[in-house]
Amino acid sequence: MDELNTKNSNTNEQIIEDKVALKKEIYEVGEVIDIFLHRIMDIEECASEYIPEATQRYNDKTNELFHEYKNRGCSR
Repeated sequence: MDELNTKNSNTNEQIIEDKVALKKEIYEVGEVIDIFLHRIMDIEECASEYIPEATQRYNDKTNELFHEYKNRGCSR
């Protein structure tokens, strides 16, 4: 009977250890999700600030090249 109690005790301890490990894994997954979401929000913030600037630079360069093309007499 003592052997059975020892096995049950070991099993219960293992179950408790597994539950603790599972809770820790869930916390770690939650932390990873939180980090991931914050990185996405950082990308969104950067995009909202820099895409309009990049667009303006692109348009300026396009206009500059167009005027250079037109001034060289390449237009019809």
